[in-house]
Amino acid sequence: MINRLGLIWGGCRRARLLLWLYLAFTAPCNAGSPMFEAGQDAYLNGDIQAALTLWRPLAQHGDIDAQFALGTIFYGGIGVPIDLTESSYWFLRAAQQGFAPAQYNMGNAYMRGEGVRQNDKLAFQWWRKAAIQNFPAAQYNLATAYLQGKGVEKDLDKARALFRQSAANGHYPAKLALEELDSTEKPATAAPGKPPAGAGETACSEWLGRQNPRQYTLQLMSSTARSDALGVLDRYPLDPHAICAYKKDETQRYMLLYGVFENRTAAQQAVSALPGELRQNKPWIRRIRAVRSQLSVNQGS
Repeated sequence: MINRLGLIWGGCRRARLLLWLYLAFTAPCNAGSPMFEAGQDAYLNGDIQAALTLWRPLAQHGDIDAQFALGTIFYGGIGVPIDLTESSYWFLRAAQQGFAPAQYNMGNAYMRGEGVRQNDKLAFQWWRKAAIQNFPAAQYNLATAYLQGKGVEKDLDKARALFRQSAANGHYPAKLALEELDSTEKPATAAPGKPPAGAGETACSEWLGRQNPRQYTLQLMSSTARSDALGVLDRYPLDPHAICAYKKDETQRYMLLYGVFENRTAAQQAVSALPGELRQNKPWIRRIRAVRSQLSVNQGS
């Protein structure tokens, strides 16, 4: 349920810089330092090395925009090899100056041990700093920490309150989490977004059948071995999910589906928040009805 390291930002300069992660921005942009803007132009023109040359001195002198930009580039491997140590270094510099998105990213880095030593308590502390600033993704992760007792003592009431805050701030996964919590109080009814433990093909079909066909899900992988999908779930506790069996060229295969999203933008945000290993597999954003159709045709063949 933890929302993975999503590179989210708060300023317009950052939004324009990181256009590759999100599609639409409505806030007007204020002029930044000429050196940063020159680096941004180089970045948008694909000259990453020139952008790094311009941004690094700014970052070294405390420019939060440049620090966050460097962290993003090295985390995503944009024009450079992925370097999680370098990425976390720059996110930490920005986080120490009180920048909520960087604090959120540092919490996620500590949660997974990416570029830093894994530490649930430090993850909790960084998420709390960002959540205090009303950062919805951090509120979500903080709620999950309270729910799971990771880095802090379990507290269902605090978890529920934080999920509500996050959902009120427009964070769709928090809405799903609240629905899931509510469903646990009704043991006779399965959660609408989550198949039961040990679900097979029948449960997959039932799960898809309960969803709005116009909504979206992510196909994270496909393999001839169901154990491959189970291995992903062992490493990353992704909920809600389903493993669906189908045949391709007379070969049995298994697809791993994750999440239910109201629109493509929400699904794209979920992709950007996945761990690096899963993002490298290029998750496929699919409508629920398209998956249903594929499985229906497959079963009829």
